[in-house]
Amino acid sequence: MDEQSSQASFHELMAAIGFLMFQWSVLEHHLGEEIIQLRSKSGDLAPSRNRLRSTASERLAEWRALQSRRRRRDGSFQQAVDDLAGEIQMLTRIHTLVTHGFVTAGADGDGGEEPWIMCSSANSGLGSPDTRLALSELKAAIQQMIECGAKLIALGVDQA
Repeated sequence: MDEQSSQASFHELMAAIGFLMFQWSVLEHHLGEEIIQLRSKSGDLAPSRNRLRSTASERLAEWRALQSRRRRRDGSFQQAVDDLAGEIQMLTRIHTLVTHGFVTAGADGDGGEEPWIMCSSANSGLGSPDTRLALSELKAAIQQMIECGAKLIALGVDQA
């Protein structure tokens, strides 16, 4: 890989990290908005962003609990909620790993290797070995975040 291609790949890799952080923020925003709407529908007179749980896992647990109260007997709806919660939980781990564990990157490997980042689990608190994420894996996580945001909104519309 020549130096110019390597530099372009490295820039694309760094841009993907930034876009991953942006899409995570959008997903968290959608989750917060859904919680506020569900609280309001359940009779909360003053649903507010100020009262959202502090971690993504806590907000996700509240969202699941609020959803389960609304349509308890609808098994397919509950399965959709559980599946989406599982996807978001997996994305939470990727976000945490990149945010707190990113330590190095490479873009000029032998044999046309795709750009990658290395994340230290010791820094992220996930307790697993260091993880190497390729650019394609980051892009897949970004796409999944976009899709999860759309599913959150669709489940909210489905309740109207």
